[in-house]
Amino acid sequence: NKTVVFGYSKGHNQSHSEIQEDGTGYKTIAMKGDCRNPAFSPDGKSLYYTSDRTGIFNIYRRDLDSGKETQVTNVLGGAFVPAISVKNELAYATYTSSGYKIAFLRNPGSSQVPQTQIAAKELLLEGSKTGVSHGEPYEQQELTARIATQDVSKELAAPRPYRNIFTSLTIIPFVRFDNYNQRNSGVDMVKPGLYFTSGDVLEKLSLFGGAALNRKLERDLFLIFQYNDRLPILYQLGWEPSLQLELYNLTRKTGNSFELPPYTGLIGIEVTYNLFEFDASLTQKLFSENNNLRLTYTLSRYSADIGAFVNPNDGRVNPAFSNAYLVGNAFSATLKHDGLKPSTDREINPTGRSVFLRYSYELNKFNPNGDFDVVNSVLVPAYTNFNFQRIEGSWTEHVEFPFPKHTVTLSLHGGSIMGPSVDNFFDLYAGGFAGMRGYPFYALGGNTLARAQLAYRFPISTSLDFRFLQFYFKKLYFSFFGDYGNAWTGTAPAQPEWKKDAGFELRLEAFSFYAYPTRIFFSGAYGFDRFTKKFSGVDVTYGEEWRFYLGVLFGFDLNELVKRER
Repeated sequence: NKTVVFGYSKGHNQSHSEIQEDGTGYKTIAMKGDCRNPAFSPDGKSLYYTSDRTGIFNIYRRDLDSGKETQVTNVLGGAFVPAISVKNELAYATYTSSGYKIAFLRNPGSSQVPQTQIAAKELLLEGSKTGVSHGEPYEQQELTARIATQDVSKELAAPRPYRNIFTSLTIIPFVRFDNYNQRNSGVDMVKPGLYFTSGDVLEKLSLFGGAALNRKLERDLFLIFQYNDRLPILYQLGWEPSLQLELYNLTRKTGNSFELPPYTGLIGIEVTYNLFEFDASLTQKLFSENNNLRLTYTLSRYSADIGAFVNPNDGRVNPAFSNAYLVGNAFSATLKHDGLKPSTDREINPTGRSVFLRYSYELNKFNPNGDFDVVNSVLVPAYTNFNFQRIEGSWTEHVEFPFPKHTVTLSLHGGSIMGPSVDNFFDLYAGGFAGMRGYPFYALGGNTLARAQLAYRFPISTSLDFRFLQFYFKKLYFSFFGDYGNAWTGTAPAQPEWKKDAGFELRLEAFSFYAYPTRIFFSGAYGFDRFTKKFSGVDVTYGEEWRFYLGVLFGFDLNELVKRER
C-alpha cells in the first residue's frame, strides 16, 4: 500500500539505495547513471528498471522494503522495457545481431546466471510472446532451451564494466575529379584517395578520416575523432556533452612571377598554399532533444610556401621559404534548434522550424602581402591584428499547405562582423548553392550579409518504387524559389542595389545497396542583376545568366555545412 516515485539524476554521485522524501509525501529513489523503464511487480514489492551503470543497459530489480538490488539480465546488446507477469515471468526488449527482439525469462533470478544460458534462451524464445514461430511450439522451444543449457558450467559470470570493443577498420577507396584549382587540367584533376573509419560498437568512440592526392601532390587530409561517453567532472555536474576533435590539411599549387631589379624580366616561382586547421568542440543537448549547444575552439594557420628560384642578378639560388599569412584563434558558441516534424518526407520535403545562431570571438594575425620587418637582422612577418566579434544566424519555416505534401518555405539568413570594417579575407558570403544560387559564391561578399528566400515545393511522385542496379528510387519533388539579398562592407547599399534571383530544384530520394540514403538534386537559378566587381585588379562581371548545380549526397540541404567563419 505504498507509492514510490521512480527517478534518476544523470551524474548523481550518491548510493543506489538512497531514498529521499521529496516534500510531497512521495519517495524518490536516487540512482547513478541513466535509469529508465520502471515497472512494478504485480505484488507491489519489487521495482524492475533498466540501468546502464556497467556501461550497457541491463534490467535490475529492487526490493522496496529492504532496498536490496539485483541485476536480472547480463546481455551485451542491452535490455529494455521490462514487463512482469503475475507468474513472475519477465519479458523485455533486447538487441541481437538480427535487430530488436522480445526476450522471455521464467522466474528471473540474479545476473549470476551463465551468459551462455541467457543467450540460449533469448535465441530460442525471442519470438514466443509475439507470435513469431521458429518452427516448433512454445513448450518445445522452452524444452530445447533447457536441453541447450544442461552442460553449461556452474561457474558464475559476475557482471563487469564494459570495455570498448572496436569494429574492424573499414577502408573505402575513391577517385575524385577536382577542378577547384583552375590551373589544373587533364590528369592533374584526377585525385585518388581513401576514407577510413572505425568505432566502438556502442558508438561511444568513433574515428573517421580521409586522404586524397593528385599527380602534383596537392593533398586533402582530414581526421575526425568523436567521444560520446561520460567526460569527468562535466558528468558529475549533470552534463553529458560529446567531444569532437578535428584536423584538416589542404594544399593547392599555383605559379606566380615578380620583378627583381635591376633584372628587367619576370622571375617565375611555384607557390603552394597550405591550410591547417584544428577544431575542438563540445556538443550538449540544451533543455530538450531538439536543441544543440556547441562550444568550439578553432586554430587556423594559412601559409604560402614559396619555391626556390635563381636570382638572375647574381646567379645564386634563393632557398624556398614559407610565409604564414594568417594565424587565427576563434572561440564560438553555436545554438541549433531542430523543430522539423518527424516524417518519412523529412529530408525531401520537411515541415516545421529550424533555427541556427552562432556567436564567435576571433583573434587573427594577418599578413596578406608577405611584408616583413627586420628585427635584430632577422626577417619577421609584419602581421596586422584583426580581433573582432562575429554573429550569424538563420530562421527557416516550412509550412504545410492544405494540399497533401505541398509546402512553402520562408528562410531568413543574416550575419555581421561587429565593430570597424576588417579585411575582405574575413568576409561573409551570400552567393553559391547555400545562398543566392543565381550568383557565384564569391560574387556577393562583405562584412555584413542579409538574405531572404521563398520556396514552394510539391511532389511529382511519392511512390516511384523501382530499382536500377544498386539504386532503389522512392520519391521525386519539384520546387520553385526566389531570393532577395546582398552582402556589403560599411554602409548598407540602397534598395536598387540589392540582388534578386529565381530558380527551380528537382529532388530525387533513393537508397543504394538497400541501406545508404542517396539524395540526388539538380537545381538551376537565374540572377536578374548584372554588376561588376574587381578582384586583384581585374573586373569580373556577374548576373543575367543561368547557373546550374548537381549533387549526390546523403541529404539535400547544405546550409548547415557551409555556415563556417571562412
